[in-house]
Order: sequence, then structure tokens, then C-alpha cells
Amino acid sequence: MTGMGREMAQLYEHRRDRALHALAGRRAEALAKLPFLSDLDAEIGTIGVQAARNMLHEDSEAAEQCLVRLDELKSHRVRLLREAGFPADWLEMQWHCANCRDTGYMEHADGSTAGPCVCRRQIVLERIQQASNISQDPEIGFEHYTDRFYPVDASSEKYGTEGSIRLHMNAVRDHLARFAAHFTSTDTRSLYLFGPTGTGKTFLAKSAGKALLEQGKTVLYLSAPAFFETARAAKFHDADNPDAGAAYRSVIEANLLILDDLGTEPASDSRYADLLTLLEARAQPGRETKRMILATNMDLKQLKSAYNERISSRIAGGFDILSFAGADIRVLKRYG
Repeated sequence: MTGMGREMAQLYEHRRDRALHALAGRRAEALAKLPFLSDLDAEIGTIGVQAARNMLHEDSEAAEQCLVRLDELKSHRVRLLREAGFPADWLEMQWHCANCRDTGYMEHADGSTAGPCVCRRQIVLERIQQASNISQDPEIGFEHYTDRFYPVDASSEKYGTEGSIRLHMNAVRDHLARFAAHFTSTDTRSLYLFGPTGTGKTFLAKSAGKALLEQGKTVLYLSAPAFFETARAAKFHDADNPDAGAAYRSVIEANLLILDDLGTEPASDSRYADLLTLLEARAQPGRETKRMILATNMDLKQLKSAYNERISSRIAGGFDILSFAGADIRVLKRYG
């Protein structure tokens, strides 16, 4: 079992234990006022067992009589609780999620597993968002952008661009800010950010993600290696990662997916198909807006060489292409 799998199992076990402990506390409080409830509960349990036995033996008349009696006893218990000042459901189990009763999985009528509960998928989404370290990073956000690390003068030979690098990067910053501000507009397109290492691609992509989180949108940040591993685990139903399917659905369904360091993933026969499937799945119309930010060191020509023309053409036609330029900001910060 993977780390997330163990964490999920422990979480649901803790929820079940907490629900049982809370019920025991409520029961003790009720018995302190109504000690005869113990005998009433025992009778309810006995009648319930008799009803089940009659059903197994297909004695529908006897089973119906038991069920009528069971309803009478439960109604009597509710009246007693209310007269003593307790809510009607005081002695009912109060699960954190009533749909799956804190197991994380839904069941068919015959008791077989129907699939992950929506609460489990939500937990997976929250864990991925926490791991993305967008909202928790105090230095991420458009308000923390500074252009002082970008040179004012032009150096086409050094940076491969014309005009002021600083003005160019300020325009890139403004483009990402507009992307976040007008995210749901039909004129807003996904973004392809490319340029040398350390020129601010991850920072500005995460800043857009943080702005969208503040708008209540779902945002996932994944490195390319993490995405391809998630796709692989979901594809092959990895037994050690039962939440791989839910994690992959979160990748497909999030309002904004930031896929960073594209091209740094290990070479494999499936990565072309996995990336194409992702692009096509997120392009499908739905009730909510879905966009992507792809960040990479590769320009479109290099992308075509690394993957193929079909992918580079899909991105060239459906994404706004933004080039980043300048020196490695991390190096500049460290060495001045």
C-alpha cells in the first residue's frame, strides 16, 4: 500500500472510531436519564434478528409482523428520548459521511463494492492540492512579482529575443494575471510557457493558480513525472494505489491543471498517448471551465521532436504561447 493509501485507510479508521466513541458517549448520557432504555434496545435487537431469520426462511408474514413491532419499539424510543430532552437521532450512528458510512467506498444492494465514495475523491483532491504547495507558499502570488531580476537592455544574442527583457516579462506577467481574472471567459485559452530554467515559469503559473484558488476554483499543480506516474497507475489499476483512479479523475476534472517541467519525465512508449489523452479529455465540454498551464524548457519545435507533430499542433492551435527569457533568477538571488 502506498503512502497515500495508508493515510486514507488510517483516516477512515479514525473517523469510524470517532463515530463509535461519540455514540457510546451519547448512549451513556441517555442511560443516565433513562436506564430502562437498555432493556428496550435489547428487545429491538432481538426483534431485528427474528425479522432477519424470517426473511431468510421466506416467511414473509412473520417477517412483516416483526418489522411492524420493530417500528413500534423504535417510535417508542424516540418519544422517550424527546421527553427526556434528547434529539430523536441521539442514539443513531452519526457518520462523517453517511453515504459510505466512513469506509470510503459505496456499496451495491448486494453488499458488493460500487466504487469510491465522493468523499474519498474529495480527500484525494485536497491531498493533491496540499502537495502542490500553492496556497500554502507565502511567496507565491502576483503581488510578489518583481521585474528587478530581468535586464532592461536587449540582448538578442544572449536571450534570443528582441527589445527589453524586462518589458517582455512584465507583459507575460500581465497575460497570466488576465488569464486568472478572466478564467471563465470564452476568449481565455490555456497557456504554454517555455523558456530557460529559472526564468519564472513555475512562479507565475502558481501565482495564477493561487488567484484561482481564491476564487473557489479547483487547481492542481503536478510535475510532469508525477502526472505520467498517476496516468500509469490509473491505467493498470495499481493494487498498491487504490486511489489512483480518483487521482487521475482529479487531474482531468480540475478547473486548472498546471503541468510543470514537461519533458523531464522518463522516456516511455506510453507518454505520447498519455499526454494526448490528457489534452483531449480536458478539451471535452463540461459544466465547469477547464484550462491548462503547461510549463517547459522546450519551444514548439523541440516539443514536436520530443513528442510528435500531433501534440505540438494541438498546443499551437489551442494554447496561448508565452516565451520566458532572462538569467536564472535562483542563481541571481543566491549570488547577487
